[in-house]
This record gives sequence, structure tokens and C-alpha cells, in this order.
Amino acid sequence: MAALGALAAAIVVFATRHDPRLSPDSITYLSVARHLRSGEGITDFTGDPLTIFPPLYSMLLAPGGTSLVWVRVVSAVLAAASAVLLFWLLRHRVGRPVAIGATIAFSFSRGIVMISSFAWSELPALVLALAVLVVLADRDRSTARWCVVAGVLAGMTFLTRYAGAGAIAAGGTVIVVAAWPGGRSRAIRLVGLFATAVVAVCAVWVIRNLVVVGQPLGPRFEGGTTESFDVLIRRPFRSIGQLVLGDDVEGEFALRTGLVVSALIVVGGAVFTRRDRRPIDAGVMVFAAAAFLLPVVARLATSNDISPRVMAPVLLPLVYFAAVGTEGLLSLAKSPRRWVGRCGVGVASFVVAAVVWQGATYASTFPDLASSGSRRLYSPELFDAIDELDPDATVITNNPWSVFWVNRRDPVLFGFVLPRSGNSHYPISADRIARLACGGPTYLAWFPTFLRAGEVPRERLQDRFGLFDLVELRSVRKMAGGELSRVVPIGDACT
Repeated sequence: MAALGALAAAIVVFATRHDPRLSPDSITYLSVARHLRSGEGITDFTGDPLTIFPPLYSMLLAPGGTSLVWVRVVSAVLAAASAVLLFWLLRHRVGRPVAIGATIAFSFSRGIVMISSFAWSELPALVLALAVLVVLADRDRSTARWCVVAGVLAGMTFLTRYAGAGAIAAGGTVIVVAAWPGGRSRAIRLVGLFATAVVAVCAVWVIRNLVVVGQPLGPRFEGGTTESFDVLIRRPFRSIGQLVLGDDVEGEFALRTGLVVSALIVVGGAVFTRRDRRPIDAGVMVFAAAAFLLPVVARLATSNDISPRVMAPVLLPLVYFAAVGTEGLLSLAKSPRRWVGRCGVGVASFVVAAVVWQGATYASTFPDLASSGSRRLYSPELFDAIDELDPDATVITNNPWSVFWVNRRDPVLFGFVLPRSGNSHYPISADRIARLACGGPTYLAWFPTFLRAGEVPRERLQDRFGLFDLVELRSVRKMAGGELSRVVPIGDACT
């Protein structure tokens, strides 16, 4: 286990040798970590309370604040923990050689290397989900004490990533299946203890969100997707294919790969375990179903994106059931049908080697990939112009994540854009912009290339919010890739 953990940590250290990669979500987590470290509470770079994301990952980052060295340390430790826990889980189900190969394939898979190299919450959530399954994997642990421990871990998974609800469903399933032979009342009592522990861990955060913003999981984009069911259902399969093969894989090929991977999980759960089915198998299958269904439901409800990153939890059941199937082939290699087993084991060994090669090659390309934390991205001259502003000036922008990170402006506000599904922040209101402009120097830093924003959408904003009835923009400086404007109140806007 120590060796597997060291290997998993090593690939993350190698992948992040030129610092971890940053996305807008990464910068949100880091801004909260900085505020926690300085005693400003669970708030992000806007100065508003964090509600759209759970707090646990930012708490892990808090000792280092915005230090990327600390992010690397946390990611490497989490990667090592995921390898150790997966090996531990698989040893309840398969032999040592298969468990070793499966764990190496998991740690070096393209998807795990990807989520480990970003400052994202997917990896810690996956580690906690693995911990839930490990705690419940032993049949002797269907006791009140272990059910409470699993419930606490499942609640922590939810507080790391709301999609961690899949770990709650998986843990409850294992408890019911394991305890049911001992009587229905016993199963109900144990799953009740598990659920009570989950609620006890999550309740404070949910209540806090209700008090702060009136919504248990923070404000969400109103209105689900309008795309057809055929288009919707293709998204998770395509993202699974890209998770395995890479974002640059063409859509239809990625779709077919995702279908094959999903079929392997279903076949693994239904066929590979039929001779020796255990409660943990049911839990892993429920975890797989939740990893697929939760993003679909979220898109139906709030138009959230479905991406390879979002589908990353699918890798856990994929590796688990592939390991169970390989163990079956290994037993065939010692039977009269040894040629079938030997061929199957040979194919499995080749797949592990190919996955390791793919993951290592993928990690070696990271220095050439830009991130949202780079001054060279979008508009270096606009970043320089923001640096020259008075520290007390208010900066509003369509790219607050980069402005916070590059310019260290805190707070920096998100505005002059339309609400978009998938965004972690909502643009501030027209009234608030007018109040800020009336209260002191206020500037709009506009990045036309960020999310293909183009020019400031004055007509659309005016139609929807009446913003340009309250303020006007006076250009201060135009430069390549951006424009800095002064936000000036109009007429009696300040009264």
C-alpha cells in the first residue's frame, strides 16, 4: 500500500511540476482558503459568503492560503490516499496481483491525473467516497459503530462536493443489503443510524445556506436545459469517453467509448459478481448509477455542464468491476479452459500498461497548457492597467477569477454579463452597480476573449436589467484583448 500510494503521489507531483493548473472554480476555492486563513470566514473573492460550493476542500487548502505549493502537497497526499483506499477496497474482493494492477491503472488513468492536477474538489470527494466503501466492505462491520463512522464520512463527502450524495446512496445500500439477512428491523435501525450521522454532519451547512441566501445549496441558474432527451442523454456518455481517451477525441468516437465503458460497468455488476455477490458490489453499482444520473438531473434542473471532470467518479466502479472480471479470468487460467483465462489476463495486463503510458504521457504535456491563473492569458496589458488603479477603486469584470488571481484584487466583482448556467457566481444587479458607481471610483475591466464574451452586450443588458439607464461606460484605455472603462452614474441614479 505504501508503494502504491507513493506511485500515485509521484504522478501528481510530476504533473504539477510547473504548478497545479487553475480554472475559475479552482480560484474560487483558493480565494475562500485565503479568507479562511486570514480570519475573514467562508467568503470568496467577491466578499460574499460561499454557498454554491461546499466548504471542505477550501478548508483543506486554508493552511496554505493561495499557495500553489500547498495545493501540490494536498493533491499528492489525496492521490496517495485514493490509491491506498482503492487497494484496500479491492483486497476485500480480489487477489493481491489484480488489486495492485487495478490500483496502478486507476492512479495513472487520464481522468484521475486530470482531476489531480487541478485545484478541484473531485479528488478529495472521491477519496472520502472510497473511505465510505472501505469502512463498509467488511461483513463484520455491519454494526452500529461502523454505520455511524460511514455516515460521518458520507456527510463529509457531500460537504466536499454536492454530487457526493452518490456516496450517501452507496453507503446506505451496502448497509441495507448486508443487514437485511439479520432481519428487517435491524437493517432499518442501522441505516437510520447512518442517515442520522449524515444529517448531523450536513445540517449546519445547509441551515447556514438557508439563512444566508435562502437556498440549501446556494443560488442556482433558474431553468433547466431545453435540449431534447436524445441530446441530453448523449452528453454523459460522450464525457465518459473523453474522460477515458481525452478531451480532444471527436464526439462520436467519444460517445461510443462512453457507451462501451458504461456497458462494462453494468456487465461487471450483473455478470462478474454473480457467483460471489457481496453487499459492497451493490454499493459500487449504486455509486456508478448516481455518478451517471446526478449530472443528468442537475442539467435538467439547472442546466449545469456535463463534462469529463463531472463524470470522473465513474472511474471508480469501472476499475472495481474490471478488477472483479480479471480475477475471474485469472481463476480460469488455472482451469481446463486455461487458454481463455490466459488470453484474458494478457489483455488486462496490456490495458494496464496502456493506461499507465497514456497517463504519464498526458502528465508530461501539462507545462504547455495555459490556465486561468496566467497573466499571459486573455490580456496582459489589461492586467497591467488594473494594477495601476487605486487600491480603493472598485473593479467589476466579466472575468473576476483571473483578476483576483493575477492582480490580487480583493474584492473583485462579477458584472455586466447575463447569468449563465454552469457559472459559480451570479452577476451583481444593476442597482448594486449604480450604488458602487455613486460611492467611489468604479471600473469595468472587460475581457472580450474570455468565454468568447465579445463586446459589452449593452443592448441585451439594457433590455433585461435597465443597467444603462443607471450608468454609462467611459473608456479609459483600450488595449489588445481588453478594455478598461470608468463606470459613471447617469442623472439622478445616485438619489
